[in-house]
Amino acid sequence: MNRGYSSARQKLRVENVQEFVYLGSLITWDNDCSKEIKSRIGKANGAMTKLRKTWNRKESSLETELKLLNACVFSVLLYICETWTIKRRDKEAIKAFEMRCYRRRLLKIHWT
Repeated sequence: MNRGYSSARQKLRVENVQEFVYLGSLITWDNDCSKEIKSRIGKANGAMTKLRKTWNRKESSLETELKLLNACVFSVLLYICETWTIKRRDKEAIKAFEMRCYRRRLLKIHWT
């Protein structure tokens, strides 16, 4: 009894690509994580922007804002970070983003 399954084997063609997105993470052929880290910083920055109204509220305590930062922003930034091969430049970019989050949003320190 044939239930819609083909008895002949289907030939699948597998294509080699330089990079692709898998489960929200950028995978490259040479395992260079710099693009992935830049992408994650951009996504985390977007999460920070979406919380702008929350950061500007006077009744929010610093403790609450830190918890939001960890839960909503740094979790986006560090998603699947255990698979990254980090270079010095990438580490500095992550640190710079972290400091920018603390300075601008939580402590409201601006350079101007």
